[in-house]
Amino acid sequence: KAKRMGDGPKCNWKGDPALRAKLARVYAICGEDHERAGRMMRITTSAARNAKRRILGAHATETMAQAA
Repeated sequence: KAKRMGDGPKCNWKGDPALRAKLARVYAICGEDHERAGRMMRITTSAARNAKRRILGAHATETMAQAA
């Protein structure tokens, strides 16, 4: 029986500061490449994109622009 996408463990992005820090570090390395960020964090591309948008929000985009 094939395993459906989305049946894996869930991440609590808001409740875990270590996960938020890891997400910020990964996007500082990857820039806007959601596919690469997803591979680095071992999550799907859409999960990485949504986590960045929901958790890091506009602040991450401003921080990365200043670093470049």
